[in-house]
Amino acid sequence: RAELGYAPAHSFDNGLRQTLRWYLDHEGWWRPLLAS
Repeated sequence: RAELGYAPAHSFDNGLRQTLRWYLDHEGWWRPLLAS
């Protein structure tokens, strides 16, 4: 990280929480993919 100057924008916990929230809020996007 230091060599590349990288710093995560979110903590792992917060990023996971945001990802789960997105999937819960956008079920119409991913639900049809399960049928294909």
